[in-house]
Amino acid sequence: MGAAISQVLNKTPLFAVTVQTTPGAGANIRLLEKGDIDVGFSTTSISYYGFNGLGTWEKKYPMRSVMTFFPNAHAFFTLESSPSKSIVDLKGKRITAVGREPNGKFT
Repeated sequence: MGAAISQVLNKTPLFAVTVQTTPGAGANIRLLEKGDIDVGFSTTSISYYGFNGLGTWEKKYPMRSVMTFFPNAHAFFTLESSPSKSIVDLKGKRITAVGREPNGKFT
């Protein structure tokens, strides 16, 4: 998605966009804070946890959303053989979001 957006934006003299592949949303937030990137993609759930310093986030990250592409709807999945059949059954279970850490992992 980043490559397609950069192609459109780079057609104007207002932008000079380059694309950098990262491990994902959590990494983008940390790269942004370090000043390694100017803008990064994230999901609303990962951004919420990072902004508020919740879950496995070690601190609050000062950031703001400047644009939303589409609302993020998430689904929780388990194996068919899992004893977890509803959201209530997930209490105390490990839940991951958007791949492996450092993207975001919370319980």
